[in-house]
Amino acid sequence: MYQRSGGTTPFKTCGECSNFCEFHNRNKKYFKCEIYGVTASEATDWRKSWVACKYFNSDPPEIPLVKTRRGGRRKKNENVTGQLSLIEFM
Repeated sequence: MYQRSGGTTPFKTCGECSNFCEFHNRNKKYFKCEIYGVTASEATDWRKSWVACKYFNSDPPEIPLVKTRRGGRRKKNENVTGQLSLIEFM
């Protein structure tokens, strides 16, 4: 985030930012950043104590920096756009 935003906001933490989100699931808390992206993965977990980036309290973009997945998993036999079938390949 520091590289993408162009640095840090001194003396501010992510926990103070308006883009910092808290989620609860099975008696656990998860923290995320709306600008970075809210996913079900631990890879996008955030910490309140981290030094805030230059996006501190700015409006979240229309499209998050990380691709989010909404609507659950793809069905096992569902075709992917641009995918070739075995018949087309032969």
